[in-house]
Amino acid sequence: MASMGTIGYSKGPGSSTGSAYLAGDTLIIAIADVTVTTTHAGAANNIVTIRRIAPSTSSVINMVYHPASGYTLAGNAGATLTNQSYTTTIIPPSMLLVTVTASFVTIDTSQISGFALVPGVNTFEITVNGLTTGNPPAPTSASKTISVTASDYTAPTVDSITAVRCTSNGTESVLGTYLKMKATWTPAKVNGASITTTATYTWGYYGGPANPSIPITAQNTFMPLVGGSLSPTTAYFVTVTLTNATGPAVSRVENIPTMTPAFYFKKGGRGMGIGVEPTVTDQLHIAWPIYASNEAIMRGNAVNLRANSYIRFQSSGGTDVGYVDINYRNLNIYGTVQSNGVTLTSKEDIKEDIELAPAALDIIKGAEIFTYNLKDEKKRKNRKRHYGLVIGKGRKTPDAVITDAGDSIDLYSMVSLCWKAVQELAAKCDHYGQRIEDLERRLADADNDKD
Repeated sequence: MASMGTIGYSKGPGSSTGSAYLAGDTLIIAIADVTVTTTHAGAANNIVTIRRIAPSTSSVINMVYHPASGYTLAGNAGATLTNQSYTTTIIPPSMLLVTVTASFVTIDTSQISGFALVPGVNTFEITVNGLTTGNPPAPTSASKTISVTASDYTAPTVDSITAVRCTSNGTESVLGTYLKMKATWTPAKVNGASITTTATYTWGYYGGPANPSIPITAQNTFMPLVGGSLSPTTAYFVTVTLTNATGPAVSRVENIPTMTPAFYFKKGGRGMGIGVEPTVTDQLHIAWPIYASNEAIMRGNAVNLRANSYIRFQSSGGTDVGYVDINYRNLNIYGTVQSNGVTLTSKEDIKEDIELAPAALDIIKGAEIFTYNLKDEKKRKNRKRHYGLVIGKGRKTPDAVITDAGDSIDLYSMVSLCWKAVQELAAKCDHYGQRIEDLERRLADADNDKD
């Protein structure tokens, strides 16, 4: 016997804020009023299974719950069975059946690899499995589906900030006691369409608190003057923050250096400032942008680069060639990365929710491999065709190898899937090899009998 009542769902841990579901979000699935009869031991005693049936079918994930010694349910990470009660029945020949009744079962898909939402309609099938109480018992199950529409979200970006000192009438001046600023930004997008993105800014003196937030009414238009008492020997900052109803806030900081040469030594300790008073011992603080007309060399035991939003790499002409996204801790390079070797950290102590992977061969068999050229390689001579997966609508690229952002491939997952598939093929080869040996032995025995 197997039955379940209603199914509800909500966002899982680490998902986006707001009411909209986004690609990469996970779910907490709650199944109410579950009753199932299962064996005390055996292969058919999974109480809950879940799989994605749209937009592409995933492998079945078993939420294994079975009565262990003392009729205490034990299960894998990712599901919780609560308020359960048990009744037992002995059916000849000595088969023990246990009926489990629970007020609800919860499933956390963040603990299941490859079950993060993808753009579009995501449909999951949840099944409770059990046995009838007949003799012999027969398998029985009850299934229901839920569908969640996830949007493809692109975070907003602050493209530029212009902050200058000026006089009371808005005229730019290195000794101006007022501040005026303007900014440009790219709004957040959902499924490729821009959504309402609100811009605000705060300002203050370097190392001090920020003044109250001020809404920015239009892009690339100077805001009304603020300040009135800016010091020419003090550095200031402007922070522009973008918010929307879907994703997290994004900020970018621009510093306004001092306008007179000023060198400071930290009081009561080591530390020096150029254009700004130092606040930390054993550090050099520089209020102005650093420009090198030729080669720039930094040497030391360690070189630390710190930023609130990103660290950008540019050519001498100002063209972006890559950046480090501070908010998401991602390195983005617009080109080929070359190295004598690449090692990936894989120690147990940096991981959680570790489970054995499901079957990989079917995932690989269902994928499509393409040949293609990259658009930014048009100027290269004798460019070669690339081989690989393609992420896009209608492309059969497994969710298991697509990153959380939904725009790139996780090579470590891809290689691990291939490794798992080789293990499965090796097991099949061993099985077929044993069968061939058995058949050869039988043929030899038959030939001997004829003689």
